[in-house]
Amino acid sequence: FVETDLESEHRAIHLEQMFELDFLAICAVTTFVGVLIFHLDEYRPRLTFWLLIPTGLLFFPAAAIIAITASSYFEFRKSRSRYDMIQIALPVLAVFLIILGIKGFTKSGLALSKTKTLTGRPAKIVGASCIFFGTAMLVAILVFIGGLLQKLP
Repeated sequence: FVETDLESEHRAIHLEQMFELDFLAICAVTTFVGVLIFHLDEYRPRLTFWLLIPTGLLFFPAAAIIAITASSYFEFRKSRSRYDMIQIALPVLAVFLIILGIKGFTKSGLALSKTKTLTGRPAKIVGASCIFFGTAMLVAILVFIGGLLQKLP
């Protein structure tokens, strides 16, 4: 993403621009997921269908930017530490929470056990909470990565 042979001032500017691009990419991904959830919930189906087109077009490049940022972060880490597993596990947990939240908006709801499922409004409330916390975790992880990248010499 950012060349290492730049002067520190120019490198800081490029890192700031990349951080802003990553933030916009996360906003694009979460907007697509939100509109998709509204569409699956049949909330104003025509409007959400037409909103799915532009947000869907932004979703794929945004997801690619996030994937490139994450892979470059792990590649350019110079020292491995015991926190590496946490740095891998937190994004996985965040994605799991988002998927669980999306499941809450389906007709089958959230399975609590083999015989009991949470459906309807309670499932949507739990699903929205999971999506909120998963998205917040992803944003926090990106802010942390952005902060680390800005501290590089």
